[in-house]
Amino acid sequence: MRFFLLSLLMVLVIQCQSEQGSLLIGQWQAVELTEAGEALILDLSPVGFQFYDNGRYRFSSTLNQGEAGSYFVQSNQLFTTDTLQQAPVEKKVQILHLSADSLRLKMQANDKERILTLVKSDRISSDSE
Repeated sequence: MRFFLLSLLMVLVIQCQSEQGSLLIGQWQAVELTEAGEALILDLSPVGFQFYDNGRYRFSSTLNQGEAGSYFVQSNQLFTTDTLQQAPVEKKVQILHLSADSLRLKMQANDKERILTLVKSDRISSDSE
């Protein structure tokens, strides 16, 4: 019985991670950025993510900055590895909310908590990358 319950728990965890990963696939546009609870007044139009179903992603930011590489979701954490850097850099952010049309990410920047809110703007696949 104990083995059965442990197996069931593992299946549920894997299924939830898979469901989060599939919800993440697509193009996301930033609509709000807060720092320490205060909205930052920025042009967020260039800020966004594209998550592909092959485990790859692209991120674009202000001032023509960006990154690309691989990603995976574990529990409520999103791990990205920017392979555009000579020495790949792994980052981890917390997924506060993920649904079919909205995403909220919590991260640390300059010792301050930032929350980035994004909306899904298009569904894409690995064929796009």
